[in-house]
Amino acid sequence: MIPNGYDPPTEAEVAPKFEKDKREINGIFTISHIGRFHPQKDHKTFLEALSTLTREGWVYRAVLAGSGVDPQNALLSDLATELGIQEHLDFLGELDNPLALFQTVDVNVSSSLGEAFPNVVAESMLVGVPNIVTDVGDSALIVGDSGWVVNKKSPRQLADALIEAMSLEPRTLSRRGLLAQKRIIREFPMHKMIQAFSEVQKG
Repeated sequence: MIPNGYDPPTEAEVAPKFEKDKREINGIFTISHIGRFHPQKDHKTFLEALSTLTREGWVYRAVLAGSGVDPQNALLSDLATELGIQEHLDFLGELDNPLALFQTVDVNVSSSLGEAFPNVVAESMLVGVPNIVTDVGDSALIVGDSGWVVNKKSPRQLADALIEAMSLEPRTLSRRGLLAQKRIIREFPMHKMIQAFSEVQKG
C-alpha cells in the first residue's frame, strides 16, 4: 500500500489559520463535514451527534459540503428538522475549493462507515485543521495523535469528541491544528509517494 503524498501548503494557504483563533473570526465554534451524499459517509450519525450538542446546550455551527449535500436534499433537511438542529447547519453542495472552507473552521469531522485513504482528512490537516474521524480505513493512521478517533456509528462518542474539542482553550486547539499539519508534512510528503511508486516500477 502506497499512501497519498502532499506538498507543504503555501504561506497564503495557512497564514490566516494561525493569525487568529477561528472563534474570534466567526464568533462561534465551526465544524466541517465534507463528503458526497452516500450511506458510506454516514451523515445520519454526524447529525445525531450534533443533536446531542444542541440538547446539552453547546453553541456551534456546522457546514456540510459534498455532491448532493445541498439545501435541495430533502432527506438531510428533514432529518435536521426532526433532530431540531436545522438552524445550526449550512448545506453547501459540492465545493471547487475546500481549502477556502477549511480556513474558517475549528475542526473537521469524518463520520464514515468505511474509507480507504480519505484525502479530505489529510488535506484539512495540511492547512492546520484538527480532525475527528471514525476508526475506518486509514483514517486513524492519518490523524495519529493530532486529533480524535471514535468508533463508527457512535453518535455519543462523536459528540463527546466534539465536546472535548470545543472545551479546549482556543490556542490549544490551534496547536492541535499545527500538530496535524506537521504530521502530514512529515509522514505523507509527496516525495515519499513518488519514491515508492518508482521502487514499485523498478521492482
